[in-house]
Parts: sequence; C-alpha cells; structure tokens
Amino acid sequence: MKPTFTLISLFTFLTLSVVAQRSTLPYFDDFETGAPGWTPYVDVACGTNWELGTPNTGFTIGAYSGLNCWDVNLNSAYSNYAVCYLSSPIFDFTMVAQAHVSFWTKYYSEYLWDYMSVQYSVDKGDSWEFMPFPNLVNPDGYVEKWIKSELHVNNLYGYAAVQFRFVFVSDNSIAYDGYSIDDFRIEIDALGAPEIDSNDQFTIYPNPSNGDVSLSFAAPLKPNSQLTVYDIVGKLVAAHELSRLNTDAFTISGLRSGTYTVVYRDNDTVYFKKLVVVD
Repeated sequence: MKPTFTLISLFTFLTLSVVAQRSTLPYFDDFETGAPGWTPYVDVACGTNWELGTPNTGFTIGAYSGLNCWDVNLNSAYSNYAVCYLSSPIFDFTMVAQAHVSFWTKYYSEYLWDYMSVQYSVDKGDSWEFMPFPNLVNPDGYVEKWIKSELHVNNLYGYAAVQFRFVFVSDNSIAYDGYSIDDFRIEIDALGAPEIDSNDQFTIYPNPSNGDVSLSFAAPLKPNSQLTVYDIVGKLVAAHELSRLNTDAFTISGLRSGTYTVVYRDNDTVYFKKLVVVD
C-alpha cells in the first residue's frame, strides 16, 4: 500500500481573486483561438500546470480536433504532489432548465492515485462541488484513444453565474502523461426532454450513515450498469459492476466520515446522490 498524503495542505495556495469572463449559452470551444475565458491556476512550486497547445508526451499526443487542446504538461510527464486547476468562463443558467455538458479526453495516470475531476461553482468560485463525469477513471490507468465524457446538468437551472473547473491531482510517486481535454461544449436540451430524477432510480439508506449503507434500485439492473463512489475532491474510493450481482439491492461498508458522491450508471444514463458519513 502506498503512503497517503494530505490534500488539504495542497489546496491552501488558492487564495485568488480573478474576475472570470462571461460567455453565452449554448457554448462550444475547440481551443483553437486562444481559449478566451479559460484560466489555469497552479502552485508554481509543483512543476505541473494545465497548458494550451499540442500535447507531445506518451499516450497524450495531439489534440482531438485541430491542433490545440488543454493538457497537463504538454511536453513532459506531470510531477509528484501536483495540484492544478483549469477554470472555465462564467455561464448564465437562469433560464436554462435542462442542459448537458460534454468534452473529449485522453489520459494516462496512476490508477486510483493520480486523477482528474470536474467541479462547478455557483458563487463566483467561493465554493466548489464535485461533478461525476463518466469515463475519467480506467482500471488500466490510460485510454488509447480520445473518449467523450458527458453529463446532464439540470441541477444548475436558475443560477446566474455558473463556472466549471478541471482539477488534476497526483500523489508522492509514479508519474505518467496526465490528462488532455478538448472540444468543451454546453448544449441546451429541448424543454420536452425527460428530466433525470435520481430519487426515482435508486435509494440510499441510511443517509447520513455511520459508514455502512444499503442501496436499492427501482428497476432491474441492465448489462454494464455500474456503481461508483467519489470523495469530496473527486477521488474514486469504490467501483462495482452491478450487472454481476443479479439483485436489486447492494451494500457499501467501511466508508470513513465525510461527504461522498454516489454515482449509478445505467448504460449511458448517469444518476447521482450525495452521501454523508458521520462518526
């Protein structure tokens, strides 16, 4: 088992006061024109940053479209103890009842120890919440071709200042190529589109919990359905192939105190809920 390290100390450098650019919806950026409104933040001592250009390291070579994308260290592997951020422009979701966000990614990182997560803020960056975008964690630690990650964001309806950010974190040993992202898009769904309601798909009991919880599902589990659990900073802490269980109930045990995001993927649809664990 690798030694653990404290993430809290790595986040303390982010005492920033930057006014982000506003952009209109729907939105698309392939990063070929300088990526206006996108801002990388980094601890200068860590030696790792989100960079705009053409990646040229290991698995992360070239962009998904055109020549440019955002990449963790374009021409080298990332460093140990890295924490770096890439924030988007600000978007107005006041009148957007249903929408989805997507981007393309390619990566090679140490499985479970080094990872990228996506967060959002509705208060101009004062606080951030994790978003369970799919396809960002592979048991091999890498993907050989660009893959799409997409998430419905209907929970953002009514907020006038929504901002997204990509967070890359590494531990104290073993470094690879990192992550690349390209073709970031926000699409507004038709008002008649069905809204995803997690309450109708699965339940968690008890919640709050002491670390042992039971999950039950409203419908029979389909092939390739999965359950994943992420901690408050987006680190994967559990993953299960539900289709192998042949049951409509499932138990998770041994979670430490904290706030988690429980994600149920039923083929191409993603449902998620917050789970609070207390001592």
